[in-house]
Amino acid sequence: MITLSPSGLEVRLVMSEMGPWDGTKERLLRIQTRLNEYLAFALDGELSRRFPEDVGKKVHIRIDCDHVPDDVSSAFLERARKVAELNGVSLSIELLRQLGEA
Repeated sequence: MITLSPSGLEVRLVMSEMGPWDGTKERLLRIQTRLNEYLAFALDGELSRRFPEDVGKKVHIRIDCDHVPDDVSSAFLERARKVAELNGVSLSIELLRQLGEA
């Protein structure tokens, strides 16, 4: 999903990662592959080609999840955040409220 921030100054690429985090190599590799695809979309010009009106806006990748990442996954996500930032893209995790929570 692609959205704009409320200010309209930032393009948000939103990926969803539902279910408990387990820190397995398989899952982290799958997430890494998806993050690389999102970064490539933003940095290789595809985002600009599809949405020319957003050229020059900051890019932010947000991972929506419904569980708190475990320690291994948190460390992985921190490394991913640093790599994204080196490429001019911010990255964050958004913990969605689980159904049944007040």
